[in-house]
Amino acid sequence: MSFVPNANKKDCLACPVRSQCTRAAVNPRQIVFRQQEHHEAIQAARKRQTTREFKERYAKRSGIEGTISQGVRTFGLRTSRYLGTEKTHLQHVLIATAMNVARLFQWQMGQTPSQHPISRFAALAL
Repeated sequence: MSFVPNANKKDCLACPVRSQCTRAAVNPRQIVFRQQEHHEAIQAARKRQTTREFKERYAKRSGIEGTISQGVRTFGLRTSRYLGTEKTHLQHVLIATAMNVARLFQWQMGQTPSQHPISRFAALAL
């Protein structure tokens, strides 16, 4: 089996050994060859991601991303209801306050962030 670097979609679909490369029905397989410096940088980043320091640092980021996700999904953080930066800033401050109040009520009711409510469908599997 040989690799043809400039193969197009028609060539890939007609290839007799295509089933050994991919199971995709329509799209051909794409192989990317990066420059050596880029490849080494990617490999170094992947290795760094396995360290304890990275995981501790990323845990903070995942908490922040969870907060942003809650703001977007629950409180409409992505859409501004007002024109102008001052009013938009006020909306963001009010949304942050509302998120803190909602979290306070959840905490008072014994619901911690690691105890997400289980949907009725997911409860059927339990």
